Amino acid sequence: MEKNKLPIFLSHLRLFLISGLLLTGQNTPAQDISKVNQAQVYDINAEARIDYSIISNDPETIIYMKVITDNPTDFMDDYTIGYQVKERYNNIQPSFTTLSSTDLINSGGPLIFNITLPATSEEMLCAIKITNTGTKRDFYYDIPIRNKASFNYPGFYLKNAADDLPVFNHYLSTDASLKFASQQNTQKIFGFRYTADFDAALPPMAQKAPAGNKLMTIDSVFQIDVDKAFTLSQEGLYFFQEDTTKLEGLAYRVSNRYFPRFVRIEDLSDPIVYLSTRLEFKSLNNSEEKKKAMDSFWIKIAGTREKAKRIIRNYYRSVELANKMFTNYKAGWKTDQGMIYIIYGPPEEVYRNEFEEIWIYDRKENMSKIKFTFTKVKSIFTKKHYELNRDKSYEKYWYRIIDLWRKGRKGI
Repeated sequence: MEKNKLPIFLSHLRLFLISGLLLTGQNTPAQDISKVNQAQVYDINAEARIDYSIISNDPETIIYMKVITDNPTDFMDDYTIGYQVKERYNNIQPSFTTLSSTDLINSGGPLIFNITLPATSEEMLCAIKITNTGTKRDFYYDIPIRNKASFNYPGFYLKNAADDLPVFNHYLSTDASLKFASQQNTQKIFGFRYTADFDAALPPMAQKAPAGNKLMTIDSVFQIDVDKAFTLSQEGLYFFQEDTTKLEGLAYRVSNRYFPRFVRIEDLSDPIVYLSTRLEFKSLNNSEEKKKAMDSFWIKIAGTREKAKRIIRNYYRSVELANKMFTNYKAGWKTDQGMIYIIYGPPEEVYRNEFEEIWIYDRKENMSKIKFTFTKVKSIFTKKHYELNRDKSYEKYWYRIIDLWRKGRKGI
């Protein structure tokens, strides 16, 4: 036998194995992440969640992605983070581009990554995969960049003046010091303040259509210099644009410094609408001594002061989380998703695509498995406005869960 030559059967075996490996790689099916449970998105106890700010400008699109975790210092040692850009949710490939500490825009504090992508006029989705290297568990997240269900992102973004880091929340405090930054060398940003308030969401079994937005009146128009610190001292809805001839901009709801927590009597009374009867809520609103009327309401439904305190603590914790997660042009507790989150808690299953979100609550507390579908509504004020597909069949489940709340047996 010649030196370095393999027997014929071994050569054939090697070719067979190599061919098999190649074919296996070629035939690895694409994944549809719209069918992957993303319940961690709304779970405050999840190992990791993300938030993001997007700046769209030729020739590139920039994603600032914040990873929310209890231990940011050691996170990169215990997890890997990858991203992949595709047009559709159903075409995610096995290979992801790995992010490292060199992609962080800050040292210390929150984990904020810079993902820079070529700009495109096509639909674009950024899929994120975070893997726990110890448990090998994968968590998937979607960042829609461009699709038919939303207006495009602008070429500017909002920063905190103190540290120059991007603002991720869509609510701001009246005492926050802020700055605008632009990728288009814009010198000024146009601002519009609206005085409109919005009604709380209707219950899921409501047969009439939601009343829609009240007439939104522009209270004031102003300009802000880019890269110069400013504050928004008046509460309300603000909308900012570089170019007022386009439907691109950023909207923020400005509230008192306690938000997303409620501490003022006038704020605490409104969310009671989800737990009260129409007569109870009317009586509460018409009372001249609202604090006393609220105390009476809680003690009446709870039976005792101690039980009332427990219900109040749990309920307003749910309201706070809804404000934190779902505030857009209106307070989070007033949105359809915020209402369901407050009453039912975080969903066990979440499925998302370009046009809708599906929340599933598994069977618990002697209640049947229930599914809520939220349809995305195109809005210049937010990329995350969803309306619940209401149905009369929800009625029995709704009253049952409300009864549990009123008896002190429900809470996040």
